[in-house]
Amino acid sequence: MPINELASYFKPWKQNLESFHQLALHLGVSALTLSLAYALKEDEIDKIVVGVNSESELEQILEAYQSSIKISHDVLKEMTVNDPRLTNPANWQL
Repeated sequence: MPINELASYFKPWKQNLESFHQLALHLGVSALTLSLAYALKEDEIDKIVVGVNSESELEQILEAYQSSIKISHDVLKEMTVNDPRLTNPANWQL
């Protein structure tokens, strides 16, 4: 989702989210690809659960997955945010 469309709840992490989008742009990948790459590289993450609304979305996720495995873990270190108010969707106040 574009940053300017995010709920005001996410305002404290605006700089982090802008940096994330800038990194995706720099790497020439989608935000989805970069998100999957981060999750795949984190040792603490064993599984990734995604939801889809259509076959097209599933195809996009599978394509992003294939691209994400090629992204270096070193590039992803700067993306880390250790705030459960952001990282755990159950905490989001929307």
